[in-house]
Amino acid sequence: MTRSEKAAVIEAIKANADRASFAVLTEFKGMTVEELTNLRVNLRKAGGEFYVVKNTLARIAFTGGTHDVVKDKFHDNSAIALGFDDPVAVAKALSDFAKQSKLFQLRCGSLEGKEMSAEQVEALDGEVLLTVRYQLRERQGLLDALYEVAADQLVLREDDPAARFAAAAPAGTLRIADKTVSGEGFSVGFDPESGFIRSYCLRSVELLAGPLRPNFYRAATDNDLGVRQTGKYPDSRMWAGAEPELVNFTLTSGDGGAKAVADYTIPAVGAQLRLAYVIAADGSIRIGETMTADPARKDVADLMRFGMAFETPGMFDAVEYYGRGPMENYADRSSAAFVGRYAQRVADQFHPKYASPQESGTRGGVRWWRLTDASGFGIEFCSDRHFSASAIPYAIPQLDNGSSEYVRHPGDLVPDGRTHVHIESAQSGLGCVNSWGRLPLPQYRMPYRDYEFKFRMSPIW
Repeated sequence: MTRSEKAAVIEAIKANADRASFAVLTEFKGMTVEELTNLRVNLRKAGGEFYVVKNTLARIAFTGGTHDVVKDKFHDNSAIALGFDDPVAVAKALSDFAKQSKLFQLRCGSLEGKEMSAEQVEALDGEVLLTVRYQLRERQGLLDALYEVAADQLVLREDDPAARFAAAAPAGTLRIADKTVSGEGFSVGFDPESGFIRSYCLRSVELLAGPLRPNFYRAATDNDLGVRQTGKYPDSRMWAGAEPELVNFTLTSGDGGAKAVADYTIPAVGAQLRLAYVIAADGSIRIGETMTADPARKDVADLMRFGMAFETPGMFDAVEYYGRGPMENYADRSSAAFVGRYAQRVADQFHPKYASPQESGTRGGVRWWRLTDASGFGIEFCSDRHFSASAIPYAIPQLDNGSSEYVRHPGDLVPDGRTHVHIESAQSGLGCVNSWGRLPLPQYRMPYRDYEFKFRMSPIW
């Protein structure tokens, strides 16, 4: 290419980039001409264009222009997508293509000159929420001007958790030996007696301080105790002792990764349980938890929650999530907790101002949830539905009135040096219909029946 030809390319790219409101830098190594053509067609339909150009020329074209913030990100196999009308439509076209292609990736972006991460670009294709706050225009009595008297959050475009959960994991080589699956930089170990995951090691760091196990119970709330004392209903404490007994366990390799299936009975409640795992080459684990109830059993209490629990070393003490917050919230106590992105400490998740220790710290309506150490190293969870999660410094027995480990006053609680994590598809509402002893409204209860929960845990490293 002659100097004049290079100058013409630079000028053309610069002119288009400067009139574009949206620019996304991508990676495309190994893609075929046919794939690139399909991408270009889809982008044009969305009001965008796709350019493959030498990195040196692209850097010059973007320097000093509308999207100068991405000029230094051109390296290796780079290409640029430009959006001229609707950034959301372009972001959706790119995100949809990335989900279908194992080779195409989003690197970063620029919206009106403001740099965006790949996650932020993908989020443009996500849900849209409108938060409305009503404030006093002037002082009224004891209330100052701008005092917030009411607020609400409206959904303009719904979230699609199933699409997020379905994102394909990269292919790669895995090794299976002695109930352990290992890959590049990680290993997953299963306990031969319980079938539970007992080890999740990333870069020689063990993330588990206890097995990843099913969980159906929560520390009793004050209202749970009131319901229990009426004697009108089966006692929910039966779920605290509902220990699965392993019947069969298999671990095999497949095209989509290593696959493990563990089947159990739960004698205390007469149910069957299956835990299915798919371990991918990137260290992520897809987990399916399915419980089949015995319809003949009429003496089984409502579940308190349906999900899984585990412990990590205490150094994993930072929580970041996208869901309802910032305070704890539950199925029937959530309207004041707005959906947003929150970063919090594990030590602050537990609510210490209850008169006596009890269930605390749950956040609902979660789209994704992360637990990390101070460096950002840790794990992320997502599901095919909105879910609940919590991470507190105390175990359930410490908070459960009636347990031998129960501590009567919040000020007397002592952390055990671990972070106690709960991930669940649902948790029973709190009830509190009156001051004492009423079950939650029917739509917030979890009656004994079949349940299923799918989620993915992925390394952050």
